[in-house]
Amino acid sequence: MDSTYFSQKTLIFGDVLALLIVTVIGFMTHDTLFTAGIRFVATLVPTLVAWFVYAALFGALRVKNTLEPRDLWRVAVAMVLAAPLMGWLRAEWLARDAISWVFVAVFAAVGTLGMLIWRGVWLYLARRAHVGGATTG
Repeated sequence: MDSTYFSQKTLIFGDVLALLIVTVIGFMTHDTLFTAGIRFVATLVPTLVAWFVYAALFGALRVKNTLEPRDLWRVAVAMVLAAPLMGWLRAEWLARDAISWVFVAVFAAVGTLGMLIWRGVWLYLARRAHVGGATTG
């Protein structure tokens, strides 16, 4: 694998895919995946918006900030901070009177785990390919 695989577009695509998988798993655990309808979209879209806001703030979308294990803190902090924004956006979309803080807490934990798994795979593959400082995305 050469460094062209480790572009910012690939990183963002992987983030979207990871959050899609986390959302699907969440609905599957509640046996509502095939009956969720607008709730699925109302969960996924705010999740993506909140993630990309905080990931950008913490530099987690810059390829050069993803190539060392010590950089994984950016992912964890961004996801934990994104969870309340996601919960608020979701509640607004679904016209709920209040944010489900249990949902936010569970999402913060599961979303962080999912993103750390994905970014760990990214890190492993990038380091194995010896991308190093060659890609700055």
